Amino acid sequence: MRTNRVVLGLVFGIVFLGFQGVVFASSDEVKKQVLLVAFKAPDFDGHKNWINSPGYKSMDELHGKVVLINLWTSSCHSCVQTFSHIQGWHESYKNKGLTVIGVHPPEFGAARDMEDLVWTARERGLTFPIVQDNGFKLWKKYGNRIWPALFLIDKTGQVRYSHMGKGNYQKTESIIVQLLNE
Repeated sequence: MRTNRVVLGLVFGIVFLGFQGVVFASSDEVKKQVLLVAFKAPDFDGHKNWINSPGYKSMDELHGKVVLINLWTSSCHSCVQTFSHIQGWHESYKNKGLTVIGVHPPEFGAARDMEDLVWTARERGLTFPIVQDNGFKLWKKYGNRIWPALFLIDKTGQVRYSHMGKGNYQKTESIIVQLLNE
C-alpha cells in the first residue's frame, strides 16, 4: 500500500510538475519521510507589484531560508479557507527561518487591480509578502493548475513539496518543520 502511494506521488509530480530532475528515493528514505526534490525554484524576475514587502528579485536573496510559496486568488473560496493556516505559519516560523510569499494570479478581471489585492490582504489579515502575478508568469513557472497551491522550497532553493487545494495542513506544517531543521 505504501509503495502504491509513493508511485502515485511520483506520477502526480511528473504529470503536474513536469519531469524536471526528479530524484527517486529508496524505500528506506521514504520511511524516514525524506522528500523528493522536484525542481529548482524559479525566480521572481519582472515582478514589481509587491505588498507587505519591497519584494524579491531572485530566489538567491532567500538562500538559507525555507520558503513557502502560496498561489491564491482573491475570488477563490478555498484560498480564503487556507489563509488562517498560511498566516499562522508565517507568524509561528518567520523568526525560525521560514519566509512565506503569496503569489496572486487573478482568476477574474477585477482581481487584477492592485487596490483590490491590497484591500483583500488587509481585510484578511495577511501580513506576509504578496506579489501580483497578473501575467501568470510564476503560475506557469511552477507548472501550476489550480488555486490554492503550496510549494515548499528548502534552504538551497529546491522545491521539495507541493500541495494542490485546501487541506493537508498537519502534513504541510510537519514538512515546514522538517525543512527548517535540515
